[in-house]
Parts: sequence; C-alpha cells; structure tokens
Amino acid sequence: MAKYWRVAEAAEALGRARLRDVGDWIEVHYPGDPISDLRANLEHLTVNSPSRPHYDAARQDWRTDSGHARDRLFKIVEPGPPKRTFYLPFNPAEHGHVDLRKGSDGKWHVVKLDLDPQAQADIQGQAEAFTNQPPIDSDHDARVRVMRAVHMRRGQPLFRSRLMDAYDNRCAITGCSAIEVLEAAHILPYRGDHTNRIDNGLLLRADLHTLFDCLLLWILPDNTVDLAPSLLTTEYASLTGKSLTLPNASEHRPNPQHLAAHAARCIAHAQSRNA
Repeated sequence: MAKYWRVAEAAEALGRARLRDVGDWIEVHYPGDPISDLRANLEHLTVNSPSRPHYDAARQDWRTDSGHARDRLFKIVEPGPPKRTFYLPFNPAEHGHVDLRKGSDGKWHVVKLDLDPQAQADIQGQAEAFTNQPPIDSDHDARVRVMRAVHMRRGQPLFRSRLMDAYDNRCAITGCSAIEVLEAAHILPYRGDHTNRIDNGLLLRADLHTLFDCLLLWILPDNTVDLAPSLLTTEYASLTGKSLTLPNASEHRPNPQHLAAHAARCIAHAQSRNA
C-alpha cells in the first residue's frame, strides 16, 4: 500500500486533524515507518488543494464527481493569528464537488461545481448508503447485510425472473450467462410496480447496470450501445455501437420512448460535466 493512504486513514480515524495530529497518529499506528513529507501526502489527497497537480502529474481530470480513488480529504483553513489548517474526510454531501482548473495566471484554482440532478442524487445516495445502519453483532449479521445488498441490487425477484426468461438468462449487451451477476435494470427509474414492465427493463451484468444507472451507458433507438466520453478510454470502449440481444417476443423488447428518455438524460449529464 502506498504510504500516502496512511494520511487518509489518520484523518478518517481522527475526523478532523491538524498536520501534527496526523503525524502523531501515524507514529502510533505505524511505528518506525514514518512518512517523510506529511504535508505533501495530505495535499495529494485533498480535493480543494491547488497544489495537488504537483503530486499527481499523470492525472488529467480533477473533478471530484468522477469517483477518483484519491479524492479523500477536504481542508478547512481557519484565519489567525495563528492561521490553522485542518484536514477531514471529504464528504460531498457537506462540501459539494469541486474541480481544479488552471487560470490565465498559470496557477491552479479550486472551482465549485454546479451539479445536475443526477450528480445531486448521487451525493444524497452516497450519504444515505452508510448511515443509520444497524450494528453488526455477529458474523451472521455481516453475511446477512452483504446478501441484502446483493439482492437489492439484483432487483425485485419477480421482475428479475421475468427479465431472465425474456433474455434467456443472458446479459442483453454482453451475453454473459453467469446468473449471479445478472441484474434487473429499469430503463425509466422505478416508481412503483407499474414500472416493473418487461419493456421498461433490461437484463444487464452488474457492472453495466451500474454504468446504466449512473448515466454513463445508454441504448440508442436502434438498440445499440453508446457511452459517455469518460468511458471511451477504458475497456468499455469496445461496447460502443454493440447491438443488444433482444427478446424473441416483440412486446418484451425495450420501449423506444423509454430508451430515448434515458439516453436524453445521459447526454445532458455528459454535457453538464463538460460545460
């Protein structure tokens, strides 16, 4: 593990920490293996630090709504004298999302992002996913929590079963037949049992379902796959233009109007990120 993760671990354990506090925590938990430059390691992971690009030259996109693993900390500077800087875990629900952009002066500046509805929903969902959880009192409780998450992700059992039949137990995009990772995706968001229609659903591999719900992957009216620009440099790029494997029954095939509505949301989301 890279040593810079230790400063994030320290800040998350302490909740709110000054540079000295982080150093003391690391000395206790990693005795005899100090970090040579604590401040540089903290700034590397701090989303609202203009000096970040100096520590991560390979990174091009500094938006914090991209899900980058190193967007871990947020800093607060209290005016002095003496001026004091505190590092705390980055929480988009509290801090919002930011970007780093180089100005005409050649310096990097922190820019607060205006978020579209999808990004706002993502923040709220992330905040609620790990709050108000019941305590884990045993190995059984832990296993139950994991499997609860799996079953919730797979989708309502009857809806998923009907999609499995319609798509012959295969992912509509990849043809994957591992039923453990096949999930029932709603084209238009779930708003009650009336949206559990086969023509409002797709059977997708779990990772593709996530991309579909995050508005990064969509289906065009000709039933081919399109992707957000951020995926075009990844292994998913090969899916661009790929045709869906459709159900034999025409009434079970994706509703073109539903696909168009989802695609419009995806395109608007992509445009808002590039604005």
